[in-house]
Amino acid sequence: MIHAPRLLGADERETYARHLLALDPHDRHLRFGAGLSDCTLRAYASGIDLERDALFGVFYEGVTLIGAAHLARAPSHAEIGLTVAPDFRRRGIGSALVATCCRHARTWGVRSIFMRCAAENTAMRNLARAHGMRLIVDGPEVDAFLAMPERRAIVRPAAPAHH
Repeated sequence: MIHAPRLLGADERETYARHLLALDPHDRHLRFGAGLSDCTLRAYASGIDLERDALFGVFYEGVTLIGAAHLARAPSHAEIGLTVAPDFRRRGIGSALVATCCRHARTWGVRSIFMRCAAENTAMRNLARAHGMRLIVDGPEVDAFLAMPERRAIVRPAAPAHH
C-alpha cells in the first residue's frame, strides 16, 4: 500500500539519504543536474535545515521511502526538489508530492514556487505543466514557476448582539 505524503522529521534524514543513494547516476543527474557522489548526497540530506525548509515523503507499506520532496524556503519563493523511486513512477506519487508542497508553501506565504530540472526530464516537465507551472527552457535546464495565491485573512461575521 502506498501512503499519502507526510512531513519527515530530523530522525528520518538517514532514510532520505538512503532513498537518494538508491538513485542511479542518470536519475541523480535528472534530479540534481549532475551525477553527485554518495558522499555529496549524504551531506545534502544531512544539511537540510528543517527549521526553515520542509521534507516530505511517501512510503510503501509504511516502511520504504519511495518518493520524497525537499521544499526549500526563501523569503519570497520556495523550490521543490523531487525524487520518485523508478519502480513507483507513473502512479501519481510525484503529483501528490507537488500538491503537498504547494499547500505547505501557501502556509508560509511565499509568492511563488519553482522547480528546476534537466531539459531532457520530460516526466518533470509534464508534472510541472499538470500543476499549472510556466516552463522556461534555458539550455540544458528547464525552470518551472507557479505564482501562489495571496493568503487572505479569514473574516468571520460578528456575532449578533444579545440584549
